[in-house]
Amino acid sequence: NQGVAYLEQQTQLPYPDCLAELNQGLINNARNIYIERIKQAPVVRPFMINKLPANYQSLGLIYLLFPNAKFINMQREYNAMAWSVFSNYFAENEPYFCSLPEFKQYFDLYQQLMEHWQNVMPEAVFDLSYEALISDSEQTLTALCKFLDIEYSTQFLDFYKSKKPVATLSKTAVRQPLSDKALEKYKRYESAMHTLMRESQTSSTSQQTDQNAPVGE
Repeated sequence: NQGVAYLEQQTQLPYPDCLAELNQGLINNARNIYIERIKQAPVVRPFMINKLPANYQSLGLIYLLFPNAKFINMQREYNAMAWSVFSNYFAENEPYFCSLPEFKQYFDLYQQLMEHWQNVMPEAVFDLSYEALISDSEQTLTALCKFLDIEYSTQFLDFYKSKKPVATLSKTAVRQPLSDKALEKYKRYESAMHTLMRESQTSSTSQQTDQNAPVGE
């Protein structure tokens, strides 16, 4: 955010319009702003993992700042993912967190943008299937490690043994081995999901009709 704020201030243009005015000096300075913030972390490592979900919106800028960056695009069966998001509480104020129709629109836009990034920089994006990770962990992780230029280790599957504190919604899941328990959990709620989608569409149609009705009716 600080890097984007810097670019907006220097170009006097909002994001993403400011990207059209970038030069090497601005790119270098924005990169240094991010690096200086990383250095404030308790432990500085030779690599950084940033798993902010909205990062996909700015992969172009991230790639400009860090040409060696690698992007892992985690994919999952749509209904399972939609229910997982809808049934959990997120502190952030995002409409798609609590509306299945909003989530569908958001997901479609995400798919379109990721297709663009994959066309522009295919060497930097790796599609990782959640289902494949569960069903064939070793082969999937081996392919991922090859993409990241690191050596695969069976210890990667022992992540749940870590004692590091976790404050995200996955704090329970990361304390357990990989499991297929959540793969079809959404199927118990498929009927409710379809109902919520229909009710929202009906509500939207009614609101549009009311807005177009003559005054006094």
